[in-house]
Amino acid sequence: MNDGVKIVSLNARGLGTHDPRKRRDVLNYLRKKGFSIICVQDTHKAIENTVRNEWGYKAFFSSYSSASRGVAIFFNNNFEHKVHGVIKDANGNFLILNVTVDGVKMSIINIYAPNTDDPNFFIKVKHEIARVGNKNIMVMGDWNLLLDPEIDGVNYKNINNKKARAEVGQMMADLDLFDIWREEHPEERKYTWKRKLKNNTIQLGRLDFILASQDIIHYCKKENILPGYRSDHSMITVTLQFAQNYKPKTFWKLKLFVI
Repeated sequence: MNDGVKIVSLNARGLGTHDPRKRRDVLNYLRKKGFSIICVQDTHKAIENTVRNEWGYKAFFSSYSSASRGVAIFFNNNFEHKVHGVIKDANGNFLILNVTVDGVKMSIINIYAPNTDDPNFFIKVKHEIARVGNKNIMVMGDWNLLLDPEIDGVNYKNINNKKARAEVGQMMADLDLFDIWREEHPEERKYTWKRKLKNNTIQLGRLDFILASQDIIHYCKKENILPGYRSDHSMITVTLQFAQNYKPKTFWKLKLFVI
């Protein structure tokens, strides 16, 4: 397709049973935006067939409870794709799809990382990605950590989740993954989440991002951080354009992951 495959990731802060009006509103908003693949975090548990019917096309879920966690991946019918396999996390923190998109086989991983310093979570994710065996990989979602605390956060007294962050760095090295937004914006300070602290200062963090393998990143275009919808998180988006010759990119290397 000429416009490419548009992918979006959003922490929705609940699309479960307790608020069906919000769920329908958010899904309708994302549908109207014309996204091809929609990765949603913090979905909360709902009746999957009900949500799938509301969406009107393919949807995959990894749920935990009606009040916390949960991730989902929704597909639109505006591009060629086939889903070959699904790996779900029992705790509702990640979902892995083995798919073919516009003739390219790849793994799409949606994660909602624990907001604790838990490196074992990322070890498990890495193991499952490797088990699928695709060389083309995209991992996206709410990571609950800052890749580069020097430019990815404001008003953090301490570097959060240091051991988990180090393990993300190891996963990036082992799977040859790159931060696609930072690739195009090496010095820019832009954030995907904010909250007001007790002293009325605002804490900001780029907690949401997309990692892509070297073979896929050449086809990534229009990487953006956009305003969220009914959430305190921004949307992160990227467009994949496979039917074209790509120009090799110079990769941005993180100078980090020292605990």
